Amino acid sequence: MARDDHPQAHWEVGNLATLDLRESDGARRLFDLQLCAGNVLTFLAGDERRPALARLAEHLAPEGRLVVGFGLDRGYEIAHFEADAAAGGLALQQRFSSWELHPAGSDFLVGILTRV
Repeated sequence: MARDDHPQAHWEVGNLATLDLRESDGARRLFDLQLCAGNVLTFLAGDERRPALARLAEHLAPEGRLVVGFGLDRGYEIAHFEADAAAGGLALQQRFSSWELHPAGSDFLVGILTRV
């Protein structure tokens, strides 16, 4: 459906835990901004979350940002998320409770992460 709606975009289908996007010369593709919205991380199996965050970190430009959003009632506690992010080479820089950037709360996380 996404390809039909936006044929000019480049689409990759795969598992974030094994993400490995390369340029034609073999260099890893880096992105200034990555967006993981819609509870994406909570749809991954528990043992795929840490590798997925590590793969996203590997594809993040040195000054880039990863923005994630998910419900904190979906089985992924903030402490576990932060530990997984840190193990993958990411640091949570800012935390909000909505996409409107309301102050952090206990029901939803919008997090902005950077590489460490």
